[in-house]
Order: sequence, then structure tokens, then C-alpha cells
Amino acid sequence: MCKVFFIRSRLVASVLILLCGGAVYAQQPATRYLSDDIPKAWTPDTLFSQQLPPEDLWWSGFNDACLDTLIQEAVDSNHNLLAAADRIRMARAAWRMEQSGFYPSVNFSAGWTKTRNSGYLGREAADNTYSQYASGDLSVSWEIDLFGSIRQRAKAKKELFRASRDEYNGTMVSLCAQVATAYMTLRTYQQQYIVAESNIQSQRSILHITEVRYETGLASQLDVSQAKTVYFNTKASLPSLEAGIEKQINIIAILLGKYPDELRPMLRTTKPLPDYQRLVGIGIPMNLLRRRPDVRQAERTVASYAASVGAAKSDFMPKLYLNGSIGFASRDMDHFFNKRSMTYQLAPTVSWPLFQGTQRIQALASARAQLDSGIEQYNQTVLTAVQEVENAMNSYTHIVKQIAMLKELVAEGEKQSAILRADASKQAAILQAEGAKEAKILEAEAEAQAILKVQQATADAIRLINEADPKEGVLKIKALEAFQTAANGKATKIIIPSEIQGLAGLAASAKTILDTEDPKATMTVTKVKE
Repeated sequence: MCKVFFIRSRLVASVLILLCGGAVYAQQPATRYLSDDIPKAWTPDTLFSQQLPPEDLWWSGFNDACLDTLIQEAVDSNHNLLAAADRIRMARAAWRMEQSGFYPSVNFSAGWTKTRNSGYLGREAADNTYSQYASGDLSVSWEIDLFGSIRQRAKAKKELFRASRDEYNGTMVSLCAQVATAYMTLRTYQQQYIVAESNIQSQRSILHITEVRYETGLASQLDVSQAKTVYFNTKASLPSLEAGIEKQINIIAILLGKYPDELRPMLRTTKPLPDYQRLVGIGIPMNLLRRRPDVRQAERTVASYAASVGAAKSDFMPKLYLNGSIGFASRDMDHFFNKRSMTYQLAPTVSWPLFQGTQRIQALASARAQLDSGIEQYNQTVLTAVQEVENAMNSYTHIVKQIAMLKELVAEGEKQSAILRADASKQAAILQAEGAKEAKILEAEAEAQAILKVQQATADAIRLINEADPKEGVLKIKALEAFQTAANGKATKIIIPSEIQGLAGLAASAKTILDTEDPKATMTVTKVKE
């Protein structure tokens, strides 16, 4: 008997050591499962400091009240975030359910029973026996958690509850980042739209100037075509910018759990982009990664799986139950609560499943495989987190450098614009002077052509006057004086009265060559300005 007890004691001790090892195995930090060590420090850069940054409200550095309002509204109304909060409540309820195993279960039962026994249960026939009674009892059953089965299962649910909280935090961080990104993209599109409209106005003026230069012969048709190409190309960018603005408004509305029409009046108001450039605190790699909700969630999940392995191991061990009940039973209700009617039962029970096929072995194998999968996922999450942090730091560094270069480009563009405006003013003055000079030249050429026509007409008129009737000498002399005046370049228009019979040919000739007015008017001479 002592030998059997000693063997059983050693067996129990061995199992306890094994389970304690499993418990320690389940309590190890998740970082022990990393395949590679976390880097000791980030890539050095002057834009980052190895200090812990503020936990929350990172978007307040933009000093944009509209952005602050949108993010607060998103946190309160986003459906994905609300669903994550619901999953927290579910995980908490599951954890509480597992914790209930630490406490005894108490049941109350009551009933009335009437039985009739057979008269042929013995060798000879007998009279039937009857019995009837009422009973009521309070029963208690309590599993004593000797080997940690309940404790490990409760711990597994507790870690999943913590993981659900980290999931909620990760969803919130992602939501705030998405709202801020969409808001900044919206403001960028709006500023690009304003710049495009300004460029269209400038390019329309340039196109008009180019067309004027082409009409005056100072520019080619190619110059006009190129100016139109630039103008229409810039004008064609407006629809895509408008579509981008509407798209970002829709994205923000969905993130806030609202319809776009509710936010469009507020977001349509154009605001400038914030000038944000400052030193960013990131902390050392270990602390920064452990602050990331996705890494903490993966770590909690691994801890939950490790606890599940410990629970699966403890299922191989016996379970101790304390069962008991107390109550009353009586045929007559008058004696129901009598001392002699009281009943009770105390029954400690040990249950040790010796053979169930391979159910528990496969349950342990499944828990270990689940733990291995969680470890691999944890390693991948940490690597992804390191990559994302490094990429974000690298992008921020180069974007800051690009902003500095773009500021220099803008400054040079403003200088060039001032020079071009000065050159344009000079060219406009030159064009105006050349136009005035050309107008004078054309006016002089027109006058010369008119005088030449008058001189030709005068020569023909003098020839006709000489051939006219000598009796009309006075009229001949007056006509001759008029045509001589025109021939001297002092008149460009001569009016000949048609009633002069002897000079009918002269009038006809003058009408065909010169610009004659009413033929019945008195002979006059229109003089040229001195």
C-alpha cells in the first residue's frame, strides 16, 4: 500500500513539475519568441529625437480647428471603431465567463414524487407498495483548480480581452491618420485648384498678347499654337482637381459615419495648408514598437495561445470536485421542515479520464500549432512595424528636404515672374511705339497715293481744258487754277459742276478718277492739312 502511494506521489509530483513548467512557459514575455533582435537604435537623423513623444493628440500640432473637430467626430461616430468597442465587450464577457469557474455552482431543486413498486419483485407475489413525498434541496458543486486548468483558460481569455483593447486602439490610430490624410489631401487639391485658375488667367493674357503679336507680324503661327496648347492644357486640369476634391469629401464623410451632403458645405470652404515642420520624437526602437497597438495585440495573442497550451496540458490531470447538498423531504407537508425530514449529502469526487482515444492529445497538438502560428505572426508584425517606422522616417526626412527645395524653386519662380513682367512691359512699350510708327508710315503712303491720283487726274483735266471751247475762257481759267492747286499737292478732292457744258468731258473724267461729291455743287477744292 505504501509502495503504491509512493508511486502515485511521484507521479503527481512529476505532473506538477510538468504543469508548473507549462505555466512558466505560458507566462514568458512574447519577445522571447522573436526570431531576430529588435534594432537598438533607429537610423540617425537630425529631424528625430530618441525621446518618447506625447501619447495622443498628435494632430493638434497642425493648429487646425476644423481637423480637430473632424477627428473628434470620427472617434465618436465611425462604425468600424464602434464595432471594435463591441468586440471589447464581447471579449470581456468571455473572460468573465471563464473566471466563473473559480467559484462553486449552487443549484436549488424542488419537486413531488409518487411511486408504486411491483409486487413481483421477490420469489412470491406481494402487495404493491406505494410512496409519495415532496422534496427540496440546495446543491453545491465546486471544482478545485489543483492543476491550473481553470486558471490557464481564464488567462487565455484575459489576454484576448487585452488584445481586443489593443485592436480598438489600433483602429483608432488608423482612423485618425486616415482622417488627417484625407483632410490634407483635400486642402492640397483646393490649393492646386486656386493655382490652376490663376495660371489660366495668366495664360489667357499671354495668349491674347501672342495673337496681337501675330496680327502685327511680330510672332508666328507656331507661337500662337503653343500658347493655346498651354492654356487649354491647364484648363483641362480643372475637372480632375474638382473630382479629387469631391472624392476626398466622400472619404472623410464615410470615415465620420455620415453622408457627404452633411459635410460638403463645411469642407467646400477653402483653407490654406498648415506649415508643419518640426522635430519628431520617436524613442528607442523597443519602446516605440511596444507602443504600437498592432505589436501589443500580436503579443497579447501569443500570450493567450501560450495559456491555452498550459490549459490543454492540465486536462491530462485528474479533477477534484466537492459536491454536496442539503434539503428536506417528507410525505406530509406538515412535517416538511421537521428536523427528521432534513437530508444532506457530501460527496468529494475525483475524476481522471484515463482513455478518450486521442482527444486530449490532439487538443494539445492543436494548441501548440496555434501557438506556433501566433509566434510567426508576432515576428511578422514586429518586422512590418520596423519597416513601417523606417519608411515613415525616411519619407518624412526626404519630404522635408523636398519642401525646402520647392521653397527655393518658388522664390526663383517669383524672381523670374518679376523679370518676365518687366520684359513684358518693355515689349508692350516697344510694340506700341512700333505700331505708332507703322501707322504714320501707312498714313503717309495713303496720302502719297491720293496725291498721285490727283496729279494724274489733273494732267488729264488740263489736257481736256486745253481742248475745250475758247468761248469758255473764264471757266477754263478757274478750273485750271483748281487743278494746278491739286497738282501742287495741296488738295486731294476736286468737285466739278456738271452744268459746265464745255467741260462735260472733264467732269466725266474727274468722276471716274477722283472722289467727286454732288455734281450740282459749286466748284470747290478740299485742301490737305498743312
